[in-house]
Amino acid sequence: MRTLLHPFGRHLLLLAVPVSLLSLAGCGNRTDISEGQAYIQELENRDVTAMQQAVAQAQAVRSENEHGVSRKAAIERFRANYEAGLIAPPDEVQLAKDRNILKDCAVIGDSMAQAVLEYGFLDEAHVFFERGAIIRELKGQIEAASAMLPRTVVFFTGLNDTDHETVDSYVEAYASQIAYVKSLLPDAEIFICSMTPPSDDLAAEREDLAMSVYYADALKTWCEENDILCLDLSFLVSQDRYLEDGIHFNYTFYEGWIGLLAEAVSAS
Repeated sequence: MRTLLHPFGRHLLLLAVPVSLLSLAGCGNRTDISEGQAYIQELENRDVTAMQQAVAQAQAVRSENEHGVSRKAAIERFRANYEAGLIAPPDEVQLAKDRNILKDCAVIGDSMAQAVLEYGFLDEAHVFFERGAIIRELKGQIEAASAMLPRTVVFFTGLNDTDHETVDSYVEAYASQIAYVKSLLPDAEIFICSMTPPSDDLAAEREDLAMSVYYADALKTWCEENDILCLDLSFLVSQDRYLEDGIHFNYTFYEGWIGLLAEAVSAS
């Protein structure tokens, strides 16, 4: 459990399968009776198989739903504790735990992902970036990441797309890259980190970057519609965490980022 600054049945589904009993009496030859019994047995077997498949499917759906609820609860719990100032900055022991949780995770992106490597949160075996790239240009990074056969693929890109894409084409580009990931890694889970805004000072100077909120909202909506987890990073953003360029973030921001990601993955 993550260090906090302040303390704070399974259900067993039993399937009862009724068994039909055939009672035959009267006239008719033995061959007819045997054929009738065989036919009835075949029908019963079909019914049992269909019921078993239906139960298995229901259990899978239930498991998936419970899984989604537990992960959302874990993320919300982390956010609430973080905003309340209850989560201690991670020490080396906690970072080691987080790295172990993320050992099968690949982070793909631009300079936002690059900082994960440069700050030392994850090593080069887990981070695949192209500085200054837009989402359409990350095919090579996706292919490189797929070679490690990650169980979780995380996209973390910044504001570059606001200069090159409309809101709609930005979402379309993400959808295309997600489809490509799924074609290479059909069993991998995919997370998308929300686009973070520019600093207030930079937003006042750059109207194009100030539009990032619309990009972020559109991508979040698409993720919800397509069962992709969108990690909302807004609660990690504060003006004192921006670097001088008003786009990138300091070490403290990424302390929260890796904690959030570890919570999401561990609940997966």
